[in-house]
Amino acid sequence: MRDGSVDRQSVMAAGCLITIITAILAIIFKDDVPWLVSVPDFLHLPVSDWINALISTSEVWLRPFFRFISSALDWQMRGLQSAFLGVPWSAMLVFLTLATLRIAGPRIAVLTAFTCLYIVAAGYWKESIATLTLVSLGLPMACVLGGLLECWRTRAGELPPSSKSHSISCKRFLRLPT
Repeated sequence: MRDGSVDRQSVMAAGCLITIITAILAIIFKDDVPWLVSVPDFLHLPVSDWINALISTSEVWLRPFFRFISSALDWQMRGLQSAFLGVPWSAMLVFLTLATLRIAGPRIAVLTAFTCLYIVAAGYWKESIATLTLVSLGLPMACVLGGLLECWRTRAGELPPSSKSHSISCKRFLRLPT
């Protein structure tokens, strides 16, 4: 410890000790002090009611927008999912393993191969392909939207660029003249 700072391990040890003591007390005195075991009623907030009220109010106004988004993504999702399902599981396993080997190395590639074999053996291949389809569509959209928002915030002056390369990359991303 330097300059009166608190040792992190000591704080963690004290926290663990307090947690263990609280758990033991809750088990011993569960009948005498019920609020140690179950959450008291006054702490239950009607959050689900608030969310349901907000959704039911905004649903009428936002329904056309969400239907537009849904129809715009539906054909892409169906096409990509049928393309993924058209590839035999064994070929997909080899492809994913080789891609992982190239990107992350041999240990993660072995993990990928065993994970794919487990998914096939457990009978969840189609569900996994559905998840892969969602990620394959969602990740690029999130990256593009995040990049646009970052460049917009930087350009608006709300967020100072962290470096000169950041500013250059935003200009390239938005195709702005330098």
